[in-house]
Amino acid sequence: AVSVENYFYQDTNTVSAYGYRVRPEISVNRAGKNTQLGLTSFAENSDFDLRGNVDNAVDYGFTSDFGWKPLIRHAFELSGEFRRGHDATGLQRTELSTGAFAGELDLWNQTSGELLYRYGSPDALGSNTLRAAQTIRRYTTNRADTVFLDFSVRTLAYELAYEYSPKTALIFGLEQRAIDYSRPITSSGSNRNGNEFTIGTGVRWVATGKTSGEMQLGIRNFSIDGRQSPARQSLAWKVAVNWDASTTARLKLNAGRTTSETFRRDTFYIDQRKVDLSWLQTWNGRLSSSAGVGYTRSEFVGSARNDNFISPFVSADYLVTRRLTM
Repeated sequence: AVSVENYFYQDTNTVSAYGYRVRPEISVNRAGKNTQLGLTSFAENSDFDLRGNVDNAVDYGFTSDFGWKPLIRHAFELSGEFRRGHDATGLQRTELSTGAFAGELDLWNQTSGELLYRYGSPDALGSNTLRAAQTIRRYTTNRADTVFLDFSVRTLAYELAYEYSPKTALIFGLEQRAIDYSRPITSSGSNRNGNEFTIGTGVRWVATGKTSGEMQLGIRNFSIDGRQSPARQSLAWKVAVNWDASTTARLKLNAGRTTSETFRRDTFYIDQRKVDLSWLQTWNGRLSSSAGVGYTRSEFVGSARNDNFISPFVSADYLVTRRLTM
């Protein structure tokens, strides 16, 4: 059951709505001597008590993961995903509409694939990881207004990990991302297509006392195709720490600075700084809970817009039987 105070995300004349969301999901996992296979599918239906079709949506998706380790020093991982989704009314393109949005929801299909190769034996001091990935999103409705949102992202990455102790490793990484839009020209006549190159180093540790996690710091360079705008350099950082305060309580901190694809005609990309803090508590063998808060600051590079987003949350899980969780 869902209650929304401001369904259209408006500053004035806000509209409240009540509705429901149902999301069944099924997963299958199989493991062999040198292989591992995972398949997951879901469908999600949401509906609210507003007029028209802007408050009803059906999303679905499929993911697959395949791992193969033919030799002790070589490992391969192949994954793919297809998602049929939508942009919430009042966000993305629809936020530019005047008054309450009365059109059709912006629906999209997104296909992703990733191939990973890792070289290194379990007892070796170092390991090398190569990763290649691609994501393509295409909108299927309101094409006159959504075609400029279509994009594809290609990623190539390399990581070197040096284990100077059994549970701690120094890491060095390189990553290159190429972002291309179906309609790359901004409202000012510039090109939004770009290339992002990141170099960084850090440390990763597991099960040292009560903590585990990873910290990285590096430099990111984002250049626009055609060099119509100067390249932009910035710090790139990532922090992920798990602290087991007790046998039943865990605190998780995730923070970082990343970029994401823009959904506006007047910006090149979105520079995001995120911090998420959560508390996971196991009360007994059947009941567990989680609570936390997230903060995101988004800078729309190319314009003067900056967004601040705060999202607190509380949830609980109850194990009814071995095969049913609520």
